[in-house]
Amino acid sequence: YSTTTLSNGDAVSCAMTSIGTCATPFIDTSNAIIMIVQPKLAPSVTISADAGPSLFPNEPINFTATATDAGSAPKYQWKRNGANVGGATGSVWGANANFLSDGDEICVVVTSDYACPEPDTALSNCIKLEIRVSVDELGINGGMTLYPNPNKGTFTLEGKLLVGNRVNLEIVNAIGQIVFRENLDSTNGVVTKEITISNAVVGVYLLKINSEGRTETIRFTIYK
Repeated sequence: YSTTTLSNGDAVSCAMTSIGTCATPFIDTSNAIIMIVQPKLAPSVTISADAGPSLFPNEPINFTATATDAGSAPKYQWKRNGANVGGATGSVWGANANFLSDGDEICVVVTSDYACPEPDTALSNCIKLEIRVSVDELGINGGMTLYPNPNKGTFTLEGKLLVGNRVNLEIVNAIGQIVFRENLDSTNGVVTKEITISNAVVGVYLLKINSEGRTETIRFTIYK
């Protein structure tokens, strides 16, 4: 039988006819097997990112793929401008802005492991990246500064907000881990905060400053 000739719930059995001269009964019918015909499913996949699509130099970014109707253990292949990224075969792929280029388009292809896929692969949406060449002024503050830079894990953030009176601070290390997070209320729009990163290690960090839905990023270095 082919699944094209069967329907879900069909009962399939076998009738055996004896060639013996004294068989009783002459014909015997087997037990019936109730068929379950799985539907054909077309996989789909979408991707999202935890940063960008506008990135500063050395800023980390993680892309996450979410597959639908692709079975329990689908396979992934991440693509950069249509070309396979070597070794990027998981549902999550992380990169650094220094590895990427301005205008790169990141997508993923999912291969379904479902029993009856049609087709068996699908291409996701693509995220186009912008790599900035410097720290941009995004209209959040009137000269927010971080000093000293470089530092040994303790520094001061100072400046005046142009939008809102509350600022959310987040510091991210080179591999995308958040090492500091705090919400601050300004005094008449002025922010002054001394920050210490516990157990700071040498490297490049990004301080993300968010106010009223706008984000500015300041890059700084910790040394010993």
